[in-house]
Amino acid sequence: MGAFARNRARIAGTAFFLFCVSLFLTAYSARNPWTASVGATLGSGLLRPLQISYSAGTSGISGIWERYLVLIGVQRENEVLHSRLLALEAQNSKFMELEGENSRLRGLVDFIDRTGLRGVAARVIGHDASNWMQIITVGAGSDDGVKVGMPALDGNGVVGQVIAAGPHSSRVLLVTDHSSGVDAIIQGGRARGVAIGTGDGCVLEFVLSEEEIKIGDRVITSGMDGVYPKGLLVGVVSNVEAARRGTNMFQSVTLKPTVEFARLEQVLLMREAEPPVRAAVTPPTVKKGAK
Repeated sequence: MGAFARNRARIAGTAFFLFCVSLFLTAYSARNPWTASVGATLGSGLLRPLQISYSAGTSGISGIWERYLVLIGVQRENEVLHSRLLALEAQNSKFMELEGENSRLRGLVDFIDRTGLRGVAARVIGHDASNWMQIITVGAGSDDGVKVGMPALDGNGVVGQVIAAGPHSSRVLLVTDHSSGVDAIIQGGRARGVAIGTGDGCVLEFVLSEEEIKIGDRVITSGMDGVYPKGLLVGVVSNVEAARRGTNMFQSVTLKPTVEFARLEQVLLMREAEPPVRAAVTPPTVKKGAK
């Protein structure tokens, strides 16, 4: 208890001393006003670095926050613009594809108008997955009037013929298939042969060795095989190997098909030509009494 009393007395004495000093300074300042301005100046000088540091810190934090808000706004705007750009690119790609399809269809229509052929226009919807057969699937079938044996054409020439027809799709054997054969002639010299597929092209077989064949000659259908009408382009001669004397009577002629099968997207499945309608002949009437 004695120590507690001593501490209380010490604290009370210190407080009384400070109170007396405060009264003295107040009275002194009242009698000497210039001391107050000195004290204010001294205090302001001592506190100024702290005020500058605080102001700079506050301004820095405020600036950082404002820049952060600006960056957030710019990021959101960039995301919106990026989304709009992707949408416009997708729309532009769609328009380009439609323009390409329209161009291909115009080419097919021009081919129909030029040749006078009629048929079913069909889109290529599939390719044979194996390398053993050269076959495509088209999106037209028996419900559209497609039949087995119909020739398939495009604006550049012969594509192949229908080998199977379902209700809504058909399979077309390409002229480049090993089992395909087209009776053909050289357009200029009229030499005959059979265009047989090699998998990636065609060769013209059974061309007599005495026939004059040149690179660049056009090969067309002869119309003699009962499948393709006469005059359709099959390919262009790309190589000629003359037969050796006394060993072979036929030349070896390589053709480059005019149809780009890797880029084929539209075909015309040609219908059989309708026979011409013959007018009925009415026998002349004989008048009575005529001799």
